[in-house]
Amino acid sequence: MSKNSIFFSHSSKDKEQLVKLKELFVDKTGGAVDVFLSSDGQSIPLGRNWVHRIQEELNKTTLLIVFLTHNSIKSSWVYFEAGYSYSKNIRVVPVGFMGVDLSNVPPPLSLLQGFNISNKDGLDNLIALINEEFGHSHASFFTDDEFNMLISDSNTKEKNLPFFYAVEDINFELDTDELNCSRESAINILQKSLETQNLEIRDNSNSIECFGLRIFSTIHGLDFNIDPNLFENILPVLIDSITKIVTDENYELTLFLELVPPTDYVSGSHKITALLLKFDIQFGKEEYLNYKGLNFKLQHNNQAATLIIKSSLKDLQVTKIYNLVTLLFDSRVLYNEYENW
Repeated sequence: MSKNSIFFSHSSKDKEQLVKLKELFVDKTGGAVDVFLSSDGQSIPLGRNWVHRIQEELNKTTLLIVFLTHNSIKSSWVYFEAGYSYSKNIRVVPVGFMGVDLSNVPPPLSLLQGFNISNKDGLDNLIALINEEFGHSHASFFTDDEFNMLISDSNTKEKNLPFFYAVEDINFELDTDELNCSRESAINILQKSLETQNLEIRDNSNSIECFGLRIFSTIHGLDFNIDPNLFENILPVLIDSITKIVTDENYELTLFLELVPPTDYVSGSHKITALLLKFDIQFGKEEYLNYKGLNFKLQHNNQAATLIIKSSLKDLQVTKIYNLVTLLFDSRVLYNEYENW
């Protein structure tokens, strides 16, 4: 007799936690149900058409569990999977996970009955859900240690939720005339530095790509794209490398932090400074404000809000940037109608 099948809808950025959760869940249910998790390396065999395999599995599943995290609520695929399943009369259960509370999630997912996983009791609801849906009687429950293991890797995100919730992408560039070597040599130096951190690298003649980072050569210099989820790991390595390839030892780097819509900021410099009066903020260079050595300003690029940070390499610390983003939300300079921190 074939097993019942359930679908774990999630963001691939939460792969590590969801793979661990799937393993625990399968163990506690004795493998009584098939669990489809697209990023586990098993559910979609190498070489299979990814979209076709997703659709195939959605068509045969009887229950879709949507794990809503600060990553997945920004993923269009999660909403596609939920909407497709709902249209097929498949039960869709939203689950708040890794700091997301369902009461703060906008419609349509918030209109469906679900639960939060904020402790081991929330994990136990997964077992209860399977018992209810399929008439099973699994008695195994999760432990506090298992819950703590699942969320341990997300501690940094929990402490700095505004940054991870609001920042979509981070970019900066180095102009050719700011380099003390050719672009090709600069690429080689950057690649060697990344290799010392045991990062898996895919390199081409004019670019470097590793998980969470892309560097490519242009006619103007070098462009850098960093994913916010790996910012803490990647930025210190890049700063150390950049000191070796720029002409000026006091070089100032300009970061562009693109913010996720509908994140926005109050209009008018006088309103921004009024809101920041009670915080550790001073006037910086030109139109910039300054927070502990970080010169910053806000502007719109292609209608999206962008936080621009200009700083010397020695002052450009990840913790300061995390704190600055949190401060801008705490002061209400930055706002998002769905925020909850």
